[in-house]
Amino acid sequence: MSKCTFKEDPSAGVNGTTAYAEGKDACFKDTGIYFPPAHSFATSPVNVILWMHGFYVHGARDLFRPKRADHEMKLRESVLDSQKDVVLVAPWLGLKESKESGRLALDELGKGDGCQTYLTEVLDGLARLQQDIAKQQGKSAATKLELGNLIVAGHSAGGSRMRDAVRHLGGIASSKSQAKGTLRECWGFDCQYDSETTWGAWAKEFPAVQKYFYFGNGSFGWDSFGFMKHVHGTPQKPVAAVSRIPNLYVAPAVSGHLTAIDRIAFQTVEDIEKKAPKDWHVAGLNWYETVRKKSDGYLNDAKYNRYWSEIWPKLKEHFHVVIDLFGPRIKQSAFL
Repeated sequence: MSKCTFKEDPSAGVNGTTAYAEGKDACFKDTGIYFPPAHSFATSPVNVILWMHGFYVHGARDLFRPKRADHEMKLRESVLDSQKDVVLVAPWLGLKESKESGRLALDELGKGDGCQTYLTEVLDGLARLQQDIAKQQGKSAATKLELGNLIVAGHSAGGSRMRDAVRHLGGIASSKSQAKGTLRECWGFDCQYDSETTWGAWAKEFPAVQKYFYFGNGSFGWDSFGFMKHVHGTPQKPVAAVSRIPNLYVAPAVSGHLTAIDRIAFQTVEDIEKKAPKDWHVAGLNWYETVRKKSDGYLNDAKYNRYWSEIWPKLKEHFHVVIDLFGPRIKQSAFL
């Protein structure tokens, strides 16, 4: 078992604490962590967001401070702005820049209870870091930390790694009862690169876990179309409430601020259909609902083309899906 040792980054650039465990000090994977200034050193259990990244990440430090400005996602800033006491944990899964080059993998985190073991190591390292910081400040800190509520989130190709990671959480994740595990929610940001049946089968494995997905203009059109139909059905044939996959929510990340509001973004096709009479274009729908009203109609098609042509120009850019929605997702979580 590795000894995960975090070293604080003195030039982090964001208020709070940013630290990295790298090389011989890594937690199985080089790992970055962040917690806000209001984080309590004396509190255990600790709420954690486990972040799974996608392509173009060159190292653990690149997770929080990307080399390319257009790859910035402002993860730490979103945690800070949420005013929630939560620790962001981000393992570096490798550099992959195309389907043909590089490697992005869970490795030990994806074997047996590897992800659970990893989080135990991270929390042990976090406890030692907190004690060091507290000693410098003349304060006290918990000597041992336990995991509280866990959120696993993924962006882009990190979505499929999120899907695999939760299967290797051991006793942290329960497929039947939320009360038996600390995995509370899974969040997917523009990560629709697999079939609706693949995602649907996974979602059914964890019925008690709240699962939120947003797709932007970086996802595949056919997979986004298929997932919307799988979850919601169509205006002509909506999925009945009793037949829906439990606690699974999917929404197009329509440009503007309204996608960040759950009660607006995660309306079903039935909800949208009931919003207005036949002359819906003059019925006072908000921007998000107007986009959904038009694009949902194409879910009746057998192929994705018209649906994607209609909605794609109105979707948020791939990295802005995270910039705009990660923070609101944290704020609206009932478990953080």
